[in-house]
Amino acid sequence: MARRRYVFITLFAAALLLMTPSGAIANESNGIGGKVSNLDAVGRSGVSIDLFEADQNGNRLNYLRSTRSDGSGAYSFDIPNGGCYSVVMIAPDGDRFASGKYRQVGTCFSRGSGTRIDGQLQSRANDKGTYRTTVVNAAGSGVKGVQVDLFRMGADNSKSGFLYSIYTQADGTYQSQLNVGCYIATGVAPAGSTFSGNKRYQNDSFCLESGRTTTGSFTLSSGANNGGGTCFRQVFRDDFNGSSLGSQWTPYNSVGNAGYGLRRPSAISVRDGKLIMTAKNNSDGVLVSGGMSLKQSQTYGRYRFRVRTDADYNKATSGVILTWPASGNQPRDGENNMYETGWGDPSRKPFFSYIHEPFQDTNRPTQQAWLPHYADGTQWQIMTMEWTPDQIRIVREGPGDQNWKEYVVKERSDDNVIPDVDHFVAIQLDNWKHSSSNTVRMEVDWIEVSEYCG
Repeated sequence: MARRRYVFITLFAAALLLMTPSGAIANESNGIGGKVSNLDAVGRSGVSIDLFEADQNGNRLNYLRSTRSDGSGAYSFDIPNGGCYSVVMIAPDGDRFASGKYRQVGTCFSRGSGTRIDGQLQSRANDKGTYRTTVVNAAGSGVKGVQVDLFRMGADNSKSGFLYSIYTQADGTYQSQLNVGCYIATGVAPAGSTFSGNKRYQNDSFCLESGRTTTGSFTLSSGANNGGGTCFRQVFRDDFNGSSLGSQWTPYNSVGNAGYGLRRPSAISVRDGKLIMTAKNNSDGVLVSGGMSLKQSQTYGRYRFRVRTDADYNKATSGVILTWPASGNQPRDGENNMYETGWGDPSRKPFFSYIHEPFQDTNRPTQQAWLPHYADGTQWQIMTMEWTPDQIRIVREGPGDQNWKEYVVKERSDDNVIPDVDHFVAIQLDNWKHSSSNTVRMEVDWIEVSEYCG
């Protein structure tokens, strides 16, 4: 990294040697760390912080390395041998420290000790800027329905916390208001398209200033979807950041899947930013697990979530996230199992998606598309289903034989393959036995639902 140049007005050398009190940082006994926050004491992510060697008066000597504050505003430099150093915090565009664009602090400490150095920006927590993104094809025409994921920017310009997805409108643009700070936008090329370099994903790093608009752009260089696409508009998202289930959900209180065991609300908890469903025996030796459904329903749409399920060597449970017909009439109105671990392989490798075709004749066997994912269902996986009148597209992102896998189920002229009635999304840890000696957890980090807009 090229060394930055700074201009400082130094009143006297001792002013640079500002020893800040030690605090609860990860390496307070082994280096330098702290937090960058705003006037409301809310941590600020993505702030650049440079580390220099310094003399005992705090004067900078050699540039060493840089980092950025993470999603909570924290940063750290591991320095096990101690010494004299200068830390320079650089305010993002549109913001400042009390001292101006830069906050420079010099410190000396011995081996095995450390120093905490915090920084306070002059912005407020509710200060916002606008990010406007445009996706075009090779001819310069806007492309609608392209997914752009937004992340906070953390240390070393890396992603530090997923925020949400946006989808470009008919003219290929979309804008979103965010708190001032630094972010990374990741464009996701539609099926059959790529970005420059034949890449599926493209990143755009940016910082927002209070009251100002920052623009970004993505260009699709190939693919049949150039100049067109599918439009989805987000209508619901749950990050499970509270301590209880939100009112938009209805927990099950019934017998278990296929009559096995029980489903009870007590099997569902929300903590540490996750939804957790737990399956375990009660005091009577009956397997109790959980399930819940979203109250709102829709025809077609986009569903996206991050999920994992424990291994189960008793083969007693299956983690499932699906859409179910609001009419309750299945198989007539179809069923879309976006994520299903099944119970047959206790390691959850592979797991599956099943698209159950709607049909009127209940005398014939259920017809379904069987879509295997050769990946580890015990690890975090991001699953996406795009359900439109002419097809259902399933995408898996996460560790596996391939880090990205896509399946497309097409409507047929000779058969009704794609459901065309309202469905709601459901999350279930299904029992397949009456009792089990294992405790199994299914965890959901977040889930979002988008309506189909053409």
